Amino acid sequence: MFENVRPYAPFQYSFTAILDYLVYSSVYLSLAAAGMAYLSSVLHDVPCNPVVLILGMLTTYSVYNLNRKTDENEDEINHSERYAFTKRYEKTLLATAIGAYVLALVLSGFYGMVVIIVSALPLLSGLVYSTPLFPRGFRYRRLKEIPVAKSLLVAFAWALPPALLPVYVAGAIPGVITLGVVLFFFSLVFINTVLFDIRDVEGDRATGVRTIPVCIGIPGTKLLLTLANVTFGLAIVSLLAVRIPLICLVLIFAGMIYAQGYILLYQKMRTGNLVCDLIADGQFILLGLCMAILVVIRGALPVLPLW
Repeated sequence: MFENVRPYAPFQYSFTAILDYLVYSSVYLSLAAAGMAYLSSVLHDVPCNPVVLILGMLTTYSVYNLNRKTDENEDEINHSERYAFTKRYEKTLLATAIGAYVLALVLSGFYGMVVIIVSALPLLSGLVYSTPLFPRGFRYRRLKEIPVAKSLLVAFAWALPPALLPVYVAGAIPGVITLGVVLFFFSLVFINTVLFDIRDVEGDRATGVRTIPVCIGIPGTKLLLTLANVTFGLAIVSLLAVRIPLICLVLIFAGMIYAQGYILLYQKMRTGNLVCDLIADGQFILLGLCMAILVVIRGALPVLPLW
């Protein structure tokens, strides 16, 4: 079945092979989670504790590798290369995924029960998402099979921990900025999730997963995502406009423009799963790097315009 899939030798150092390893092992997604945690720290104006970045990386790496174990039927159809990779290294990925979450919970324990609960949210969401919760005879067995539920659950699971952890680890109290950060993360992750559903529409139909594109078609999905991007954008700007530096607000707006770009260009992106993953999941890495550059410039200059 995998005759056209590139073999994965034990050690490959080509650029393409390295990208494959980063994306298919969920390390790339883990870096995106670290970028989100860093953005949240700066927007909340709290010290960026490295533990927050580590927690984001560990929980994301763990949950996505565990989830791919439960989603093998869909991956075999939609992501043959990723499926081949995860099957080849499944023992290593499973062991490191479990170890990563144990380490994340241990680290969280040093900062109190609230941090433990927030760190556990992705794991709990992943279990609810992929585990058959409803008895046989029901139309849906897993929450992920309920239309829209999959996208909403994934977006919340991604948005809450990186938005909340920097606040609680710093001993601060969530406020209006926290709500704005949650909405920002939620909107971009929701868009990503639904776009990936467009790419995976054939496999989802075959396995009975009723995602938004399966239910309303691709044109309707593009319109829905555009409306969501605009609506969330207006809400985020209204919440954060007078509470964060203008240059940070510009960066958030740039993130929304970036998202709208790949909503409109989804047809070109979906020609390659790896390219799609790099572009969509890489937005938080890019935004985090841009924010880090702004912070460095701010520290070097007496006055930074718009800050």
